Amino acid sequence: MGVIFVEKILALLIIIIFSISTMGTMVMADEKVKLIINGTEVDFSDDQEPVIQNGRTLVPFRTAFEKIGAEVKWHDDIRLCKAEYGGISVGIAIGNTKVSLSDGSEIESDVPAQIINGRTMVPLRILSESIGAEVNWDKTTRTITVNTLNKIYSINKYEASIDGSDGYACIYSTIYYPKFFIDKDYVPSLNTQLENSAKKAADSFVDSYLKDALEIYNNPPTHLYEVPYSLYGNCEVEITDKNIAIIKTEYFEAKYSEDLNIYTDTIKINLENGEVVE
Repeated sequence: MGVIFVEKILALLIIIIFSISTMGTMVMADEKVKLIINGTEVDFSDDQEPVIQNGRTLVPFRTAFEKIGAEVKWHDDIRLCKAEYGGISVGIAIGNTKVSLSDGSEIESDVPAQIINGRTMVPLRILSESIGAEVNWDKTTRTITVNTLNKIYSINKYEASIDGSDGYACIYSTIYYPKFFIDKDYVPSLNTQLENSAKKAADSFVDSYLKDALEIYNNPPTHLYEVPYSLYGNCEVEITDKNIAIIKTEYFEAKYSEDLNIYTDTIKINLENGEVVE
């Protein structure tokens, strides 16, 4: 009787242990954090899953920030992770809670960057928001969404000029244009097109007045200090909720600082496929 009772107790214990183990596995599965970047879920099946510490989510540095579209760098000598995106850079060292920004300032994270299972893990929210991304947490589904669609570009500029005989610029042209950073295959080609368009506008303006401007500066009736011909293109970009980039350039064309012409050029680009929208 005693032996049978002991066997029953052992069997019950085995069932309980198995049940606890199974429940633990189910809880672990349910507690996984889902990360969605710009509408696409990040696959961590061959990587370290995101983990939560002190209410903050740590993610694999390279995997997450390359998905955002950032350029990532690892400085082994000082164990520093660095991400550059849209003209902004952020960095955090392993074991440190201080996040350094490109303007020289620092902000404090609740958790440090660290190595977990051989992977470099960094606090997602503070680094993502530092480069202009929007980060949201859905407690019910344990889902983090990172959106950079309204912060996916920076404004660059291209300058073209020609100097007169006295060293002063007789033609000066500055065109601003956007550079996109989204993680799409067509983006390098799109950026090249936008840069070439800006260069063409600036260079064409210089060429169109080159002969007249040099004639004035090389044979001036009186010394000229002002720029007789100038072009300024001010670029603005609006990203709509349908992922359409509306690029509007307003040109200010001046001749002898008296005859001022203002005109605009607007193009729309579908950020899902890089095509121009009519």
